[in-house]
Amino acid sequence: MTFVKKELEDFCQEKFPCADEDLDARFNELKKQAVDQCGAALEPIEGATSMPEFEALSIETAEALHEFYTLKSVQNANMQKNLSIQKLQEEQIKFVDYYFLAKFFVSEF
Repeated sequence: MTFVKKELEDFCQEKFPCADEDLDARFNELKKQAVDQCGAALEPIEGATSMPEFEALSIETAEALHEFYTLKSVQNANMQKNLSIQKLQEEQIKFVDYYFLAKFFVSEF
């Protein structure tokens, strides 16, 4: 689980803000890697993956990973919104600058 969180955190630091699809794809890829690693680690123990304790642990791990993914997804959405707001503010400033510039020239002539 820590592996998935660290890898997803690294991805987020490098790629944020990113398309939601990219975040989803990376999370699903990491989650699959974690499941594969757990399965490989338990392979030598016969019947370990069919034990109720393993199923409960799998469910808890999946929930914890999903909570972390949700956090990162919300952070990504917030960054996307902040960039949109920043762009709109920059456009507004340009518009105001052009408006006053035009008003100045009209009043001078």
